[in-house]
Amino acid sequence: MLGKILYLDVETTGLDATKHAVWQVAVIIEINGEVKERWNGFINPFSSKPDTELDDYAMKMNKLTREKLESYPNSKDVLVDFSKMLYKYKDKTDKYDKFTICGYNSNFDMKFIEAWYLANGANHLFSQVHYKDVDVFALVKVLQHLGKIDTGWSQALPVVAKHFNLEHDAHDAMSDIEVTKELLELLEREYLK
Repeated sequence: MLGKILYLDVETTGLDATKHAVWQVAVIIEINGEVKERWNGFINPFSSKPDTELDDYAMKMNKLTREKLESYPNSKDVLVDFSKMLYKYKDKTDKYDKFTICGYNSNFDMKFIEAWYLANGANHLFSQVHYKDVDVFALVKVLQHLGKIDTGWSQALPVVAKHFNLEHDAHDAMSDIEVTKELLELLEREYLK
């Protein structure tokens, strides 16, 4: 893909960004088709949001405990590192120089990223990203609807990755975003010519 792409995925303590919080953020920065950086951050969600709820299913699926989450770095410190990484690729003289977000069900991830920023007293993420995004999940649903692919009743990332024989360690943000990027490239080659 051309332009400035921020492939992004998060792992969270549940599904509701008002009650739960992000504990892992992974990104791949690609500019005009060239990968510039991979970044993977683990976060103590309680350090910025002490009332973070832990969904039993999310905890079991990710093999996490409260103690493990509390051992991760301070949320604000990770956010500072994340922001510095993004700013390295920003033309400070061009207010329109922004990343396009790319993910799998990216709206979910962006709600949690926005909540993470706000929980840490920051609100400048959207000066770095476009309002638009590339949602590979939506693309898969359209291709399924058009009969171009058939993943059965589910379009979940692990199911779609398996359908296309892509290696994937589900529920690890870096593995999720790597397979999302690989999946998008495959779909572009095979179906979007």
